[in-house]
This record gives sequence, structure tokens and C-alpha cells, in this order.
Amino acid sequence: MIQPEHTSFNDFRDNLDGHLRGLKRSQRPTFIVRNGKKAAVLLSPEAYERLAGDSDRQAAIASIRRGLADVARGRTKPANEVLDRLEAKYKKMQRESNR
Repeated sequence: MIQPEHTSFNDFRDNLDGHLRGLKRSQRPTFIVRNGKKAAVLLSPEAYERLAGDSDRQAAIASIRRGLADVARGRTKPANEVLDRLEAKYKKMQRESNR
């Protein structure tokens, strides 16, 4: 696990350029502490993209697992049945909107 840096809000404000250079060099997150409590976390763009990508990937995996569980429990319908029903629904909506 990557060990984050910690800095006070005042130090961060007074030495912003140095903190940004250090962040780019170390690729470690920096916690900004205010009044003795973590107030924010600063990440490099690359670290943020990795984190966001991991989150999206985990959401996709969870969705796939739910789908597989539905299949295993027989909670599915043939695609042609669903598509036929959707087509009928939207054709009806289109006819009603053209009145």
C-alpha cells in the first residue's frame, strides 16, 4: 500500500508549487490537514485516473456478477421476446405522439 504524505493547510498554501512538484515526483497522495483533521486529499492526474478506472472496473464486475446470478436463477427472458416487446411499446408511443 502506498503511504500518503501529510501536510498542513498553511504549509500547502504557502508551498503549493513545491507540493505539486513533489506529488508529480512521488506519485503518492497528499493529505491536507486543517485543524488537526484530514480536510482533503491531493492526487496526481495519473493516480486519479487509476482510481477512477478501478472504480469503473469494479462497478462493471459487480454488474456482470448480478447478471450471471440472474441467469443462474432463471430470471432472464429470451432477447427476441424483450426486443419485440420494446419495439411494440415504442411504436405505440410514436403513434400516440403523432396524433
